[in-house]
Parts: sequence; C-alpha cells; structure tokens
Amino acid sequence: MLEARLSDSPVRALLVDLEAGENALALIRRLRRARTSEPASLTTTQSGGASVETVRIVAWAPHVNVAGLQEAKALGADAVMARGAFSRSLPGLLAALNAGNAVASDLHN
Repeated sequence: MLEARLSDSPVRALLVDLEAGENALALIRRLRRARTSEPASLTTTQSGGASVETVRIVAWAPHVNVAGLQEAKALGADAVMARGAFSRSLPGLLAALNAGNAVASDLHN
C-alpha cells in the first residue's frame, strides 16, 4: 500500500503516531530503508507521485514515551515531538510541509 500511495500521489509527509507501537516504527524503518536501497517502485515518480527521498517523516508520542521518541529519531524520522507540541504546531507544520520546507527536528514541549 505504501508503494502504491507514493507512486500515484504527491505525498509530502508521513505523520506517524508512535502510540501504534511497533507498526509505527516499522513504517519509519521501511521508508528509510527504501531511501538507501532505492527500489524502483519507491524512488520513481509517476503521474505526480512522490519520490521516497522527498517524503518527510514526522513522528509524535506522549512526552512520557521517551524511548519511542528516541527510537523514531534513531530510525531517521525528520521530526520527532511530544504529542502536545505536535498538536500545537500542527497548522504551521502542515503549511511548512505543503510548501516543501524542512520541519523542526525536535519539539518536546
């Protein structure tokens, strides 16, 4: 499903709720692994689709989930933040992603 969405949609970001546990971390791992292995199905843009290199990963979790936040960062998420910071910054975050701008990497407040 990830491959299909990336190949036919202008995906700018993957927003990951780390409360999904291992599934969330596996999704981050899969997208980052695709960046390094460069399978044609993920790196080729077709019909306005996204290239895996341009998709930003934003992950969030409750501030007490320090291990999950740290693991998401270690796996290569572009921005990792506490849920409260994510909620407060969501409008600006979406505007930055839509404009193709970088996102702040660590917002834990």
